[in-house]
Amino acid sequence: MLSQLLYVLIGAAGLPVFAGGASGFAVLAGATGGYLSGFVVGAGVTSILALLPQRHATPRRLGPAWLVLACLAGGVVVVYGLGVSQLALVTGLTPTKAIVAGALPFIPGDVLKACIAGLVGWRLRFSLAGRTGL
Repeated sequence: MLSQLLYVLIGAAGLPVFAGGASGFAVLAGATGGYLSGFVVGAGVTSILALLPQRHATPRRLGPAWLVLACLAGGVVVVYGLGVSQLALVTGLTPTKAIVAGALPFIPGDVLKACIAGLVGWRLRFSLAGRTGL
């Protein structure tokens, strides 16, 4: 979450790190700003959800499904929810048109990436646990 916050802050401060080399506060207030804020919130949600079951179940017993769901919830649902909402507000699109324009073309690839991230994260837990006793 902190890495995403830093990314958004340095872009807002004027470094050209956003898509197409854009930067500045206007980008955050514009049509794509919701996706950028979604990166921060989505990373936080993913982290919280990924760590939530550790008190009740070991990662091996839980399986990779929980991490995949955490990645889908934070990385897809939250990011698109905030992004499409701001897109609709800023452009005046109806919610349906904003979803069609700002989400549908990208959802298949992002769902695939979220699933891969969850599986890789699950596997990394065991690599790290073996070395640190986690």
